[in-house]
Amino acid sequence: MKMYICGCVRNTGTYLHDVFRNIEKIYNLLDDYHIIIAYDESDDDSLNILKTYKTKYNNKLSLLIGSTPLSKIRTENIANARNKIINEINGLNKKDFDYFIMMDMDDVCA
Repeated sequence: MKMYICGCVRNTGTYLHDVFRNIEKIYNLLDDYHIIIAYDESDDDSLNILKTYKTKYNNKLSLLIGSTPLSKIRTENIANARNKIINEINGLNKKDFDYFIMMDMDDVCA
């Protein structure tokens, strides 16, 4: 089974190491995987942590950094980030991937 493992990050630095430990448990069950993270402007160390994981996973992790100003509406920001992820999946040309999972990148999946 091949799967995209996806998530949206904004101010979740405290939880990212635990979330990535859970991501590792997931991808160890798969034949192939690709991690896609959409990041938006944060007040913590989320971006630096994600850059460390990008180095670790190299071509197995796509880091999408938001370039548009954030809305005051939280759910709109989440929808925009998730749409970026879907657009990335459509552009990767890995049509043989079976599934994708959208993870919470905070204490929910930590």
